[in-house]
Amino acid sequence: MVDIQRTRIGELFNSPESFYDKNIKVCGAIHFERKAKKGTMIFIDLYDGSIQKRLSVVVEKSDDPDVKRTPSELFDAFSPGCSTGATCKLYGYLVKCPEDREQEFELVVTHPIIIGTVPKTLPGASTAEYEIQKSNMYH
Repeated sequence: MVDIQRTRIGELFNSPESFYDKNIKVCGAIHFERKAKKGTMIFIDLYDGSIQKRLSVVVEKSDDPDVKRTPSELFDAFSPGCSTGATCKLYGYLVKCPEDREQEFELVVTHPIIIGTVPKTLPGASTAEYEIQKSNMYH
């Protein structure tokens, strides 16, 4: 894969129309994630510090070459590390959402990469006492 210049989330919110349907790369920390559709789709709110808003991201597993989604081997490598607090690099394209949706646009991912993860427990602990807590502060 040819690497492309990183786009900051703040740039996307400032002029989304200039990024629609273009291949982009964003990097950031996962603020929230939810797995759906029997483990073949992940919804993410991504934060990179360039703006207080979160980027809505969709990572969907698909091996159909006619559909721009995440191939199985990339999805399967990304999914286990995809959790709140993890950092990632996401390649994909920005799409405009339908009028009835809360967000104006979302990133559809074609190539996700986990950069770092957050341990769920402290060494020797039996419960998830180290997990980063979810917050609704900026929603």
